[in-house]
Amino acid sequence: MSTGDHVAMTMLAMAETLRQLKPPKVKMAIKCTKGALTLTLSPEMAAHVRFQLGKLYFFYTENLDLALQCLEIAYDMMTRMGDYFIQPRLEALTLICEALIHGPPSAASSTRMLTLIRSELANAKAFPTIYAKLFFSYIEVCTIEGRADDALEACQVAIQQFVDDPIINLYFRLTKNMVSARVAGTVCDESETMVIGQLINRLDQTSPATANLKLFYICTLLAFMLSDGKTRSSRQHLRTLQSEVQTLSKDGTCVQMGIRWMDTVPLTVFACLMTIVNSALQCNYERAAKYYTIAVRHIQDYSARASRNPCEYGILRSVQRMRMALNEMMALCNIMACHPSMAMDNIRDMVQFSQRHGGVLFEEFGPAIQSLLGHYCSYLREPGAAEKHFIAATKFKSAKDKNIWVMTHVNLAITYLAQCKHAEFYEIADQLTPNRISSCSLIVRNNAQFLHAFHAYLLNKIAECRTLIAECMETAKTEDLFRLHGLSVLLFSIFVPVNAEVILPTLDWSKKGHDHSLHCWSNNTMARVLASHGMDGSAYVEAARKEMALLDEGVIRAEHQTNPSAALVQWFEGDPAAFLPKDE
Repeated sequence: MSTGDHVAMTMLAMAETLRQLKPPKVKMAIKCTKGALTLTLSPEMAAHVRFQLGKLYFFYTENLDLALQCLEIAYDMMTRMGDYFIQPRLEALTLICEALIHGPPSAASSTRMLTLIRSELANAKAFPTIYAKLFFSYIEVCTIEGRADDALEACQVAIQQFVDDPIINLYFRLTKNMVSARVAGTVCDESETMVIGQLINRLDQTSPATANLKLFYICTLLAFMLSDGKTRSSRQHLRTLQSEVQTLSKDGTCVQMGIRWMDTVPLTVFACLMTIVNSALQCNYERAAKYYTIAVRHIQDYSARASRNPCEYGILRSVQRMRMALNEMMALCNIMACHPSMAMDNIRDMVQFSQRHGGVLFEEFGPAIQSLLGHYCSYLREPGAAEKHFIAATKFKSAKDKNIWVMTHVNLAITYLAQCKHAEFYEIADQLTPNRISSCSLIVRNNAQFLHAFHAYLLNKIAECRTLIAECMETAKTEDLFRLHGLSVLLFSIFVPVNAEVILPTLDWSKKGHDHSLHCWSNNTMARVLASHGMDGSAYVEAARKEMALLDEGVIRAEHQTNPSAALVQWFEGDPAAFLPKDE
């Protein structure tokens, strides 16, 4: 070993000491490691130092480019150094894969990564943990690229390769189901569910690894079911998750063995997010607001800790996306509840946070941000501006997702109806037929169906409207989609005589959800129904009048104009920072 190598080892030891301090002195550790590279080193030591520097950048900074640069140089150097460097080389490759997955999307990077993984799988077989990681990376990249067949084939190969490791085998089985849900919109059949259940029951039920596996199963299944709008079907899974998270919080830690995919704080945030989605679908504004506050507090604590401690990109990335989704859901609730300033605060936070954390996050949530601004402008009685926002939402690459694309165009179609732009409406409506959207989620399909029903009503096609509305009501009732059910009932009651008892649930749900427009319509409908039966409905007329006062355009606009970020409604393209206050 050369003198330079000896000095480099000393400098790496110093860097490691600095890294292990509480809190770690990351900048000084990086300087020590970079200093080692200025020495005259053997190729082996140079590769080792590059690898250590890459890990420091990867785990302790958000500079993925530098991390990737160091790791790739180290990997390339190690490929020329024989069998002794196989394990560190493969470790470098797993980090390269993770950095590429979480970095800006690139077809060239994805192709290169898949090629590298395929070339190294035979070497990785001797290291089971690395072997599994490479399979997971391969599956993730194929899924991101929309290559469902390749992803599912890789899952199947991995299941066969890890037949002797029940925990890893089950993770791949569950991943296969998750890929099917993400790419194909389907879940596993009953026979596969039974096999998974039997395999889980054979595990040591007291092992933390088994507990982690069960949570992974519950979380992935719950996310899919709620994204599909299956609020009733998913209720038991949500309760189980809430109970497990409560238990973990009391214990103070989430013991990780084997695969580490989420610890206590992200799990708590995830449980809060799923509860908010469920609450929004079931018209419970107070519960949504409560869990939003809890989730934001946990995210802030986690982010503060992550800046001082190593944090895996996968976990950090999921927390960032959950924060965006929390604000998206709460903004929708606040728009509905006549809280324009609070809704604008949620939207502003989405814009600022996504821009602070790179273009990928902004691109991913761009359609959601523009759609929220579209809803906000509809609420301000500005259908023209709403139209521009919904059109802007369609221009993001992430809007190509089938569910996002359909919902954005449903919203756009409604704004066209509001402006009597019939030609533009028909152009969109022709693309939203049942056959064309059959692969979309349940709730998206039913929103599109309600649009067609409403249009049929406007054209006085009562028979067609009744048929479509009846189907909407049936689905909404089955899965407790209260708002969709309420809208359907109120529209149905216009041309079909109903009793007051039919309207009462919608009246209650709209009040609980702080859904003032729906509550106003419910009160007016109740007054009309009572009058048709010769009964006094004046109390409901008065209640509707109070709701209309909250929906008054002047009141809404006055509150909107007091918000420092009110100018965001004028952002249709380009950099949104120009529409935020200068001190932001």
